[in-house]
Amino acid sequence: MLWDCQSNEYKNRDQKNAALKEIAEVFSCTNEEVLRKIHNLRNQVSQELQKIRKKISGSAGGEGNSNW
Repeated sequence: MLWDCQSNEYKNRDQKNAALKEIAEVFSCTNEEVLRKIHNLRNQVSQELQKIRKKISGSAGGEGNSNW
């Protein structure tokens, strides 16, 4: 529900806030820090997937391995 925008629960702010609060308590941080980390991880995954796609399409039959 925190990152899957296709999920019905994604739009439910109360559920998202409750989940963020629970995660923040486990890691002794704030909800905002958890949101920032999720955002950064999503961006990193997106960049890695773009690199893989670029390697695959750029070389004939090349493998798109990632260091991540």
